[in-house]
Amino acid sequence: MKAKSMLAAVAALFLAGQALAHEEGEHKFKASIDVKAAKESAYPSLAKVSFSPALSTALPELKGEVLEIKAELENENGLIYSIEGKMADGSEIEVNIDAGTGKILEVLKESKEDKAKEDKKDAESKKDPKDSDD
Repeated sequence: MKAKSMLAAVAALFLAGQALAHEEGEHKFKASIDVKAAKESAYPSLAKVSFSPALSTALPELKGEVLEIKAELENENGLIYSIEGKMADGSEIEVNIDAGTGKILEVLKESKEDKAKEDKKDAESKKDPKDSDD
């Protein structure tokens, strides 16, 4: 897929409100824009960097064949663009971009095997406890 058509497809997903369901967790970064008191609806007006440049910064980190990209503007230790790529090899790569500076804050890579283990663990934790009682 050409970069421009990929950019257009991802921008359409972003603008349509498709959001990445991001697990809350601790990150090793602090973004430049603090949005603790802001409502989520105000995030786009607070971002100093628009979506297109953030995506252009993230795309080189998505090495290999990308099957799907999801993006979200969110508050994770400050205002960031979280851009996740689902790769053809089954792995996932998440790139967190500072919405104030446009710089990469963090790149998280999860292998196909790690993803399978996580999915299995999630499925086990969702089992109904009544099913194990006799």
